[in-house]
This record gives sequence, C-alpha cells and structure tokens, in this order.
Amino acid sequence: MDTEASPHSFPEVHNHRQRAVLLAYGTSGQVAAACSTAGVDRTTHYYWMNHDPVYVAAFAEAKEQVADVLEAEATRRALGWEETQYRPDGTPYTVRRYSDTLLIFLLKGARPEKYKDSAQTQVNVDRPMEVTIRRE
Repeated sequence: MDTEASPHSFPEVHNHRQRAVLLAYGTSGQVAAACSTAGVDRTTHYYWMNHDPVYVAAFAEAKEQVADVLEAEATRRALGWEETQYRPDGTPYTVRRYSDTLLIFLLKGARPEKYKDSAQTQVNVDRPMEVTIRRE
C-alpha cells in the first residue's frame, strides 16, 4: 500500500516512535505490521490511543489516508485493469479484468438509496404466533 506519507507527515506528533508507527501504518494499513516495522510493541500503540489525544487525532488522519488509498484501489479494480497472459506457445497478449464485486460495493456506497439490499418481510397477525426460522 502506498500513501502520500512523508517524514513531514504528522507534524503535530513530536514523539519519533509515534511518528514511525503512523508512517508505517500508512504503508501497511495494519496496526500490528506498523508497530513491528517501527519497533514498537502493539500494546504501546493502544496505550497511546488511550492516553495521548494528539496521537489519537494523528492516527485518525492516518486511517483516513489508508481508506483513501484502499478506495482508489477498489475503484481501479472495479473499472478494470490490463493483465498480460501467455498463449501455450509463449506469445503474450493482453486481457482486461474487472471486479464486479468491488463495483457493486462502490455503487452501494455511492448510491445506497438505489443499490441497498432490500429484503423485507411483513407479517400481519391477529393473534400471537410462534415463528421458527431454520437455515440449512
């Protein structure tokens, strides 16, 4: 994952270990991996999250940066990408691949009123009744 994080990112964070975690999180999107890369125990990150409001705000910003990168990648895959394939004789050719699943999720997020899941069940009864639903 590639974000726009730089050594000048998170200027409000003065602790170099905190900044290292934030920058590593920007490239991995995973707390455990970020802490490992930064040489910080994961519990330290959670301590900072509970005791340092500046770190909490910076981590929220880092999460938004990661979300932007993930969203851009999902959009790229939904709209298609080119892939080189090879024929049995070794001749290369290009095919365009798409992710219908990512496209569906992006549409649901962009226009939930139009693309939401809309399973509804309505039951009208005049007296109490017992209903058992079984999944098989």
